[in-house]
Amino acid sequence: MTLFQILLLAAVVFYIARGLKLKTKVRTKIADYRKDAQEFSIELRERGFRKVPKILDAFVLDGDPRTFFGGLREMLGEGPDQVLKELDATFDRVLESKLGSPEGRDVLRAKLEVAEKVAVGAIKVAKAVAPVVIAAL
Repeated sequence: MTLFQILLLAAVVFYIARGLKLKTKVRTKIADYRKDAQEFSIELRERGFRKVPKILDAFVLDGDPRTFFGGLREMLGEGPDQVLKELDATFDRVLESKLGSPEGRDVLRAKLEVAEKVAVGAIKVAKAVAPVVIAAL
């Protein structure tokens, strides 16, 4: 074997080893993403979501990121009405779970009080600004 052949062989072995290391690193990263997706899916399901956890679960099963993005594209492709329908259903499930406990009812009561204060403040601002706007017209 000549020196050139030995160097060429060493270079080939080096690039193969580097490629395998990179492939292993990518697989490890995807495994981490799958684990994160599984945890996020569980958390979203606990919070009342249904469609997004199904999309995440599909990614967890096959490990192909295109599955996740394809599922999102499909869900968003159904149109804004379908996305809003999912959010409304999630809101209803969260509201039901909050109303099921005294602590949840207290949280809702506090949020409604804040919303009422904001609404009263907005009405006061509108009443103060309305004459100026009307005069400007």
